[in-house]
Amino acid sequence: MAYATGRCMRHQMLRIPFSERDVHAMVSKVFAYRCEFHDGPEELAPGISVHLVGGHSKGLQCVQVKTRRGTVVLASDCCHLYSHIDEGRVFSDHL
Repeated sequence: MAYATGRCMRHQMLRIPFSERDVHAMVSKVFAYRCEFHDGPEELAPGISVHLVGGHSKGLQCVQVKTRRGTVVLASDCCHLYSHIDEGRVFSDHL
């Protein structure tokens, strides 16, 4: 939220991934006490945790879920390919 409502949004290129309508909707949820903010690793519920991964947007996180078959990481756009993990290759959003 700090990134999506901060000074970086003055730059057209940096705000491409963000919808003004979605940011407004999220701000409304903040004022209605309908969201929580997490900074760094934190367990949200038994077996479900969030982890700060850094990246192209400040505060980018992934979710780790422990299942009967093992741990699953929901990385969103933190990681696109196995090579990004296996070889430490970083995905770039720069054109």
